[in-house]
Amino acid sequence: MDAPYETNDPEMLADDFPRRGPVCDSCGVRVPQFAGLSQEDRFRILKLILEGRQMLATRELRAATGCGLRWAKIWMRHNGEPQPRFPGPPCPFCGAALPNSRSRQCLKCKADWHGRDLALPTSTPSPPCGALLWTGDVTRSTWFVVSRGRSEPSPGDPESVETESVWLLDVSSSDGYSERHSWSPSRRIISGTLPGWQSTDVKALKVVLEDWGRQLRERHG
Repeated sequence: MDAPYETNDPEMLADDFPRRGPVCDSCGVRVPQFAGLSQEDRFRILKLILEGRQMLATRELRAATGCGLRWAKIWMRHNGEPQPRFPGPPCPFCGAALPNSRSRQCLKCKADWHGRDLALPTSTPSPPCGALLWTGDVTRSTWFVVSRGRSEPSPGDPESVETESVWLLDVSSSDGYSERHSWSPSRRIISGTLPGWQSTDVKALKVVLEDWGRQLRERHG
């Protein structure tokens, strides 16, 4: 699943998330890798990002790879590579927390499994807090929907209005909107109002959230 995309691959222009590339442990999105991106171009683009010249970096990346705007944003958000989650999962040998989710050596028991493909347990439920669930353009603004964990019902609490677990969502846009919403998987309800969104936009977001739920059910059996 990590094979790089060839220059001008039509999949790179689709309005969808990449299906290939290493998975970011922090947000769960695949970070596309580009066969046509030379080391020289890569370093120049990363330098532009570091200098805060995002628009120029975007143009340079798209020109060098032929990718669409969404993929360019994903690549730049991750500086071209998956980011670790802090702290990491438990050590598979002693159970101590690893420094981050990409660690291959335990600082406590000194176990080292570099080059070995171990099935590491996870320390956080999915979607993890901070996972980017969706990003896209609505009403000429770029929007981001990020997971902030779950809200569990309070059994026996007569004051509780929750009747089920819901996902907490941080919703923000490039024009300054930032609010917390929630998603009820069983009732297919997103709390609150998303300004400027049409019903078709909300339905499209619900499809993405339902797909996340389907993947989680398959993952956890």
